[in-house]
Amino acid sequence: MHAGFEKLADSVAVDRAAVPNTAVVAYPYDEALSALIHESLVDSHGRPLNPDPVVSSQYNPDLFSVRVRMLKGRAASLATIFDRIVLPWRSAEFPDFGRYTTPQYVPPKTFNFPSERFYFNPDLRLEIPLSHPPQFAKHTEWVAFDDDGYLFSELDHLEFRAMDLKSRKGLAEHFRNFWRQHAALFPGTSYIDFTINAIIAVNHANAYDAILLGDSVFYEFYALLREYAPREWQLFPESAESVKARIFTPEQVKLLSLDLSPDDLDAFQEIRASKKVASWAETWRKIIARSAPTDVYRQLCDAMDDAYETSGIREFIRGKFEFWGSVATWIGVGAMVTPAIGPLAGTASTVLGAVADLGARAFGSAEKRSAWRVLGPELNRIAQDGASRRRRSRR
Repeated sequence: MHAGFEKLADSVAVDRAAVPNTAVVAYPYDEALSALIHESLVDSHGRPLNPDPVVSSQYNPDLFSVRVRMLKGRAASLATIFDRIVLPWRSAEFPDFGRYTTPQYVPPKTFNFPSERFYFNPDLRLEIPLSHPPQFAKHTEWVAFDDDGYLFSELDHLEFRAMDLKSRKGLAEHFRNFWRQHAALFPGTSYIDFTINAIIAVNHANAYDAILLGDSVFYEFYALLREYAPREWQLFPESAESVKARIFTPEQVKLLSLDLSPDDLDAFQEIRASKKVASWAETWRKIIARSAPTDVYRQLCDAMDDAYETSGIREFIRGKFEFWGSVATWIGVGAMVTPAIGPLAGTASTVLGAVADLGARAFGSAEKRSAWRVLGPELNRIAQDGASRRRRSRR
């Protein structure tokens, strides 16, 4: 892995006071989550089932790669840990896009992009800024051809910058090994979309002061951009140096049992509506926010192990309390048969019973506090219960 990747990880300060509720989802989870939503809203040929009267994606059955489709459940599970999800814009179907796209939406105070248009779905708590980082606005212009023409947009500008990374002499050399190593992930011109979305995701994370979720491929590329992209390109504001980068490989996400099944929009809506998921996710967010960028998986595993051990101790001690509760009950019964020791036995029964009750309550509370570690299985239980209800309703 590129040395700049390690320098990037070391440069990110861990703020142990603030626990962000917002995550900007980057590669490959941004594509995978978009695929989950999009493919629930189109037919087998990629055509929208209910075309939006305002905007709808064009026919494109190959919008997402096979690898990305395999990560839909993991992307949904990882994203749902956060109260608000922010995605870079892409040409895909999203539910009620026209209804939920509005210039009246007021973005967070830290958001400094022009608030021209936003898509915000309150049920999914999903947001897609439809404007681009402000430093690229100066590159837009109207290109005229006689009486006709087109708008050269920020995306056109970034597309040329992406191509420069592959072909510009003196620059492409720094990225050659990256493209060669990951050639299977970016066939044809797909590297252009990857580059543009990576740049926009980092800018979104900086603007929202959000956690930036991506895998090691994404962060390796981000480190290369930070080190070798010409400064005059202004890809990132200076404040982006402190972006809260967090790395999860797809394999790590699966090992954390975060792999939603069924991986469709209905299941995603079910888990986004769950209060239990929201409660348990808070502990995940705290651990993620307080971990170093490259150490999130280990920190989560360690915390899960601690919660598991606490649960085991709880079961052992609860057994002792239940035993003494049984003794107390036995003494109480004996007091009815043996009046000579009745008062003493009755007192002992009351005290031991009260202690047993307090102990059970205390460790019941401990059980609730450690329950966050089984978030993944809970996501699947909720999704599968919802799928069962929908099947029964169609009978």
